[in-house]
Amino acid sequence: EDDQPEDGTSQKPVPCPHCFSPLVRRKSKKGWFWGCSNFPGCRQTVDDHNGRPAVDLRNST
Repeated sequence: EDDQPEDGTSQKPVPCPHCFSPLVRRKSKKGWFWGCSNFPGCRQTVDDHNGRPAVDLRNST
């Protein structure tokens, strides 16, 4: 499979920590951030860290 995310990056989509929809990279006046693709239904945002979402994806068991 060679699925390219819509945000133009070459990484697999990262799920939203709130609703698990894919996060998309967006640019604001203050710089880059990651927002939920389910906006406006979900308003979750995540800081950008070197082009990747700054979220902890460790499995919680």
